[in-house]
Amino acid sequence: MQYRIISLLAAVILLTVFSTGCVRRRMTIRSNPPGATVYLDGKELGRTPLSANFDFYGKREFRLVKQGYETKTVIMPVRMPWYEYPGIDFISEVVLPGKLTDHKHYEFDMYPTNVMPTHELVGRAEELRRLGHGQ
Repeated sequence: MQYRIISLLAAVILLTVFSTGCVRRRMTIRSNPPGATVYLDGKELGRTPLSANFDFYGKREFRLVKQGYETKTVIMPVRMPWYEYPGIDFISEVVLPGKLTDHKHYEFDMYPTNVMPTHELVGRAEELRRLGHGQ
């Protein structure tokens, strides 16, 4: 009888240890138009649309680059969910069985660069040259 109780207690302890929870942090980034290269805090993540894991919360720098479009740089907070606040995070990361997923979604609009036609650019250059010689 005592052997069964000890075996049951050991099984419960092992089950608790190996089924502890964790939090998966993931973000999905989209751009309009798609295909922009995304940098998060200076590190290249890939081209939009993309999903990637992340490790920490706080202010993060998103930079999107696409040929023919203005580079977009945005510093914005990646907010933690309530179950990640200090004290509560121990329960969500260690005690609770299963996994929690914190999935953030970000969408950025990009605008075409203002390209001046060649003939207009040459005309402005010639005008500046004339003004420079006239002085």
